[in-house]
Amino acid sequence: ASTTTTSEKREIPFTFECPATHDEFLEILQGLSVEDSVIVTKRIRVLYHIKLAQENKAKLSQFLGVLVDHMAYVASTESPLPTQVLQDLGNHVFELAKQLPEPAAQVYNAKLKKMQSEMAKKMKHTGSAWPDVEDLTLLRSIGQIFSTSDLSHPIATPALLFMCHALAQCRIQTETDIGRGLFLTLLAHEV
Repeated sequence: ASTTTTSEKREIPFTFECPATHDEFLEILQGLSVEDSVIVTKRIRVLYHIKLAQENKAKLSQFLGVLVDHMAYVASTESPLPTQVLQDLGNHVFELAKQLPEPAAQVYNAKLKKMQSEMAKKMKHTGSAWPDVEDLTLLRSIGQIFSTSDLSHPIATPALLFMCHALAQCRIQTETDIGRGLFLTLLAHEV
C-alpha cells in the first residue's frame, strides 16, 4: 500500500451495530482494507457476546450467516486470494459455530441446498457446472468447522456427497474446471 492510501484510510471504530445482513456489514467495512474485516469481526463479537445480553444470541446467529457470506464474498472479489484473512474469518465462524451449533447448521444447510440447486440448473445448460470459488471456500470451511470424523454428520456428510456428485457429474471443459476438480478432490480427501 502506498503512503497516500494509508493516510487516507479511515480509522476503525470500536462500536458497531451488529449487522443482520451482508450489505450492512459491507457498509461498516466501507473504506477499510480486507484485513480490517477481521478486526471489525472481533470487535462485533466482543460487543455482542452471548453472555452480555439475552438478545445477543439472536444477533450473533444472524451475524454468523453474515460472516459466512463475507468469506464467500472475499474469496470471489479479492485477488490474489487473501488466504490469511479467510483463515482468520473462518476461525471466527468456527468459534461462533461452537457457541451456536444449531444456527450454524441452518446456515450451512441452506448454503448446501443452494449449491446443489444451482449445480443442477447449470448441468441442464451448456457451460461449466463446477462450484465457483465462493462455493469452494464454503465447502472448505465446512471441513474446518464441523466434525468430519462422524460416520453421518448433518452438514459434513451432505457436503461430501455434494463434492462427490460434482466430481462424478461435472464435465471438464476448461483449465479452470480442472483446477476446481482438483481442489474438490483435495477437499474430499481431507474430509
